[in-house]
Amino acid sequence: GSMSTHAWFMCHLCHIFPTSFVGNSMHAGGTTSVAAAGVPPSQIQVIGHWQPATWEHYVCKNLTLLQLLLFHGSHIHDLPFALI
Repeated sequence: GSMSTHAWFMCHLCHIFPTSFVGNSMHAGGTTSVAAAGVPPSQIQVIGHWQPATWEHYVCKNLTLLQLLLFHGSHIHDLPFALI
């Protein structure tokens, strides 16, 4: 087999979810995911082929979602909770 192209992937995704996703949805979700995982900004830029600081506009700004992603599985005695 060969690696799927972006166009092929988006075409098949649109057949499954006709109105739910567009290309930018994938950028925003992926960028938010790697940022929440603690990937350094320089690597996020390379991973997404972004111009400097452009990726920051795609990170979802929902604080509740980001807190859940960042602290999922954290214990109350782990950082940053231990600082409170």
